[in-house]
Amino acid sequence: MGSIGVFAMLDSIWFVAPMMFVVMSFGIAIPNVLSVALTDYKQQAGSAGAVFGLMYYLMIGGGLGLAGIIQDLGTVLLGCSVLAMVVTISGTKH
Repeated sequence: MGSIGVFAMLDSIWFVAPMMFVVMSFGIAIPNVLSVALTDYKQQAGSAGAVFGLMYYLMIGGGLGLAGIIQDLGTVLLGCSVLAMVVTISGTKH
């Protein structure tokens, strides 16, 4: 929802309001997802946490780099949201 709002309001300063949803999702969802994933790696929790953290920051850096190249934050956020939804939906159909 936040990415749609940013995409729609990018020409206005009000794009900051839906951007808060994007920032909150990083702060709330990512630690919860990682903590659930780390339960499968109890023996190597430290190493697994470091690898997950590295992947997390590389994905954020890649997204910011892509936003810098394209120069359109709304499009990048929308594309990443669609990609995340496709991966999530395709991963649950086992």
